[in-house]
Amino acid sequence: LNATVDAGDGKDTLVLDNNDTIDLANIASKVKNIEVIDLENNSNQTLKLDLNEVIDITDNDNELIIKGNLGDIIHLDTPSDWANAGKEQLDGVDYNVYTGTGLNSTIKLLIEDDIDITPDI
Repeated sequence: LNATVDAGDGKDTLVLDNNDTIDLANIASKVKNIEVIDLENNSNQTLKLDLNEVIDITDNDNELIIKGNLGDIIHLDTPSDWANAGKEQLDGVDYNVYTGTGLNSTIKLLIEDDIDITPDI
């Protein structure tokens, strides 16, 4: 797994540069206070997300933005943890919005519109 953290725009961004499946469980214990995961590269990537792992890596705002391209896939583990909350636009980019509620936190997940999301919620 090739990963870097870039805070150039004021948001802590985890840049994942692999062309395979990335399970957030494998990196959640090593990454904290991330606002953005960036999959924008020339590779098709699959990122597996679990609600509790997203809670663990985000900051107190409990919001995670995922940027990516056509061919990238986000797999939401335990679909019953997530609810589709429509669409939102940030900086001219359209995102699909999902919310998840854990024991002590509610997460807002924004996934760039070009990314496929499984299962369809």
